[in-house]
Amino acid sequence: MSNRSIANLSFILCAVILLNNLSVVVLHTEISKVTFNLSLLLLVMLFINGIVHKKKASK
Repeated sequence: MSNRSIANLSFILCAVILLNNLSVVVLHTEISKVTFNLSLLLLVMLFINGIVHKKKASK
């Protein structure tokens, strides 16, 4: 896979996780705090990964 497609995939997964977290907050769904915190950590890691690969692709 090229750097651009990895970056796009990271951003898409980041958006899906963000929508999932927002739906949990808005709908007051019961999930464990550990699951919510780990999904936020994954969100940040995917976002950073997308930025790094986007910069590599533009060179």
